[in-house]
Amino acid sequence: VCGDMPGSTAQTPVTPTPTSADLLFYQEQEPGEEGSVVRYVISPKFLRIDSGKADNGYILFDRQAQIVYSVSHSNQAVFAVVKQDLNGTLPADITINTEKSDATELPKVQGQALIKLLLKANAKTCVEIYAAPGLLRSAVAAIKEYKLILAAQHASTLGNTPPELRDPCFVAFDIFKSDDVFQQGLIVREKQSN
Repeated sequence: VCGDMPGSTAQTPVTPTPTSADLLFYQEQEPGEEGSVVRYVISPKFLRIDSGKADNGYILFDRQAQIVYSVSHSNQAVFAVVKQDLNGTLPADITINTEKSDATELPKVQGQALIKLLLKANAKTCVEIYAAPGLLRSAVAAIKEYKLILAAQHASTLGNTPPELRDPCFVAFDIFKSDDVFQQGLIVREKQSN
């Protein structure tokens, strides 16, 4: 058909090559609320974050284009965040500190002992993290890329963020030092302070 038309060429069917992906499941829970599962599907080209249910929305990060898409089925909307440079620096009135220790209270993950990190801003513990150094490095890199795009977006809209939400923890670890969270490896447990 296509090959019979003047000036056209015959098309050969293309068989897609399988792509491997890392699959991570986290239990997410807000204080006083029932927990929910968050699934990360990570490939060399994409990162997808969802609940594992087809009818819920999801986040899709196109790693090559450096664009984050947030898809909402209920609102029938897609919101896109395009990579931009992170402008600004950590304000001088915010000091950060990281306390690192062995996490002997938790079992090893794939034979890897965990470490515990307390990320602090102005002496307040912002985030408690348990991480597995060296585990799933490509997955960690993808999540870090995604978080850095969000950090730059937060920085660009910081002036519009209500003052009560611009606390030192948010400014430090969601914006200017967001990559500190991933310096020690794959996060297996994270607790944000309130």
